[in-house]
Amino acid sequence: MTLFIKYIRHLAFPAALLSASMLAAPRVAWAQPAASAADLETARELIVKGRELRDKGDLAGALEKLRAAHALAHTPITGIELARTHVALKQPLEARDVCLGIGRMPVTREETTRSKEARDEASKIAEEMRPKIASITVKVKAPADRTVVIKVDDVVVPVAGLEGRKVNPGKHVVTARIDEGTEARATLEVPEGGAKEIALEPEVPKAVAKRPDEGPIVAKPDEWVEEKRISPLVPIGFAVGAAGVAVGSVAGILAISKKADLKCENNECSATAASDLTTARAMADVSTVAFVVGGVGVVVGVAGLLSPSTVRVRKGSLTLEPYVAGAGGGFHGTF
Repeated sequence: MTLFIKYIRHLAFPAALLSASMLAAPRVAWAQPAASAADLETARELIVKGRELRDKGDLAGALEKLRAAHALAHTPITGIELARTHVALKQPLEARDVCLGIGRMPVTREETTRSKEARDEASKIAEEMRPKIASITVKVKAPADRTVVIKVDDVVVPVAGLEGRKVNPGKHVVTARIDEGTEARATLEVPEGGAKEIALEPEVPKAVAKRPDEGPIVAKPDEWVEEKRISPLVPIGFAVGAAGVAVGSVAGILAISKKADLKCENNECSATAASDLTTARAMADVSTVAFVVGGVGVVVGVAGLLSPSTVRVRKGSLTLEPYVAGAGGGFHGTF
């Protein structure tokens, strides 16, 4: 029985080891998707061009090529070439970041000796760059209830990053603005590994009163009242009616007067009398039409009186409306 247990133990250990290795193997393969053949070939060509530009002193051009190569292949070799260029440009922040990224890359079975050497160099550069990184502290004098926008080299910096913000050595431009006010600007030079502090006091613009909501201004319920308004047809109708009656009356009186003055015998009239008769008849027609128009106007005015409208108006607002009272009229309103 003891021998059997020992035998099982001997079998269990290699099995456990095999299971662990099988579980670990896919993790290496899945950690970083393999670059395609086209990506790798393009990256090789970009590395060659980047090195040539770096040797000629065109560090900005070399940086562009090597960034593209590292984005395509993402290997320790492309990474170390990019890191070397950042070092040449005196950018310890970027150089250290790339080197730390190389250290986080999973090791593959196909990794070459050159890749291992690149990893070792990256680890060394990362430590060399640490003491060369500079820092600045930005202090801004501004009211606590106002919005402050702070930028370092045109990059917005969060409030939490104003104390000892890490930067590359060299010249830097710091700006601060309160709301939409005028920017306060300052330029400072920081040496390798140095630290500097800068204080800015931007102009405080006048506060703009803002409503708590962005919707339209709505009057309170007690600011509105209901009023009855007469129809505008009322004054128009009665005015037309009054004018029609007046014209009809005058024309009628003239017609009657003309006809009374006629002197005709045996239905025969002189030329003058015939003209007066024609005038009398015309005035009678005018009187008839005027009375009809006046009657229509009175009907319209009465209809307007029988159908007043109700409107809601704000208290204190100016209102003006016509009115009719007996034979007169006018306007009344509220202020």
